[in-house]
Amino acid sequence: MENGAITINFLTIAENELKIEIIDDGVGFINTKKKKKDNLKSSNVLSNRLYFLNQSGLWNIIYSTKEAFIDKKDKGNISTFNIKRIK
Repeated sequence: MENGAITINFLTIAENELKIEIIDDGVGFINTKKKKKDNLKSSNVLSNRLYFLNQSGLWNIIYSTKEAFIDKKDKGNISTFNIKRIK
């Protein structure tokens, strides 16, 4: 079976709060980091954007990531964004 599936879930927590979960069945961040010695450029860009959005005073965004399929060779990934509009 070939990898390539992505699932995106949206959950309304409150009127001003949303949870977005992105699940993919790819190699996963940990396997990717093992192959590349440098930091992933896309991860750095994401971190910078979230930092500036949080600094704006309009948003509180919490980002987390974990392996989706611990027992498989290709671990996949679950990225979660908790987004709360402050103003």
